[in-house]
Amino acid sequence: MEILPLPAILPGPLDLAALNQRLRDRQVQLDWSRVISAPDTALQTLLANINPQDPGLGLETSGPAEHIAEHIIDAIARYY
Repeated sequence: MEILPLPAILPGPLDLAALNQRLRDRQVQLDWSRVISAPDTALQTLLANINPQDPGLGLETSGPAEHIAEHIIDAIARYY
């Protein structure tokens, strides 16, 4: 599975709808470590129909998830 570093400000150059499909197809795992801004509209597109427990989200409590900014974790939690 490819690990994809997300840009500092979502969506950046990413097609979030296409990335959502790749997540649902289990082709990619997200690396949130660089993200400093994730607007609600971007999160809605990126996370639509994705289970918050999906390992592709990269939100596990150890490993890369240790490096996610607290305000980004809060924004993701608000979505779910």
